[in-house]
Amino acid sequence: MLAVIAIIAILLALLAPAVGNMSSTAGRKGAVNTLMNTMEQARVAAIESGRKVHVVFYRRTFPEQDAIMVVREREPDDTRPTYEQLTRWIKLPKGVLLHSVKDLDILAEPNTGTAFDQTKLPIQPTLKAAEKLNVLTFNPYGGVAFPSAGKLMLIVSEGVRGDNGSEAVFSQRKEQSTGFEIITLRRFTGRASLEVSTL
Repeated sequence: MLAVIAIIAILLALLAPAVGNMSSTAGRKGAVNTLMNTMEQARVAAIESGRKVHVVFYRRTFPEQDAIMVVREREPDDTRPTYEQLTRWIKLPKGVLLHSVKDLDILAEPNTGTAFDQTKLPIQPTLKAAEKLNVLTFNPYGGVAFPSAGKLMLIVSEGVRGDNGSEAVFSQRKEQSTGFEIITLRRFTGRASLEVSTL
């Protein structure tokens, strides 16, 4: 009986890393599905209403989870002070990071000079020092209005963001996943697609 228990314990110990890798990869892929579906719904909402729709990315520091929200510009005769809220804050799975690489992705360009006004968010986040809000804006035709330059790419990885804003990315072994998923958007159609990870 003791020998059987010892064998089972050894097998479980050997399986633990594989199960951990599977769960983290599943979390990353689940986050990608959530992001792609949310961006597509935002694009469709912009086309249907003929108004700009903003996808807001809330990049948070450890141990909080990154999150996204979708809001829409109000009708011209609607004087309410906040955007129309289309979704709540949707948290990404723990250990999943909206990763930013300088000049390579939609999170790299600051929101200054855009039509997006952070003070109009219906649910105001309490930003810590290194936490940031970034935005992806769809125009009334479903195309990408902002960011206006650079690559329309969103990088999703496994990792954490420190209190100073630095990002630690956890890569898997080479024979397994690379630890990244890359979503690209088309400028004029606003459609998102999942690319083969090359980072």
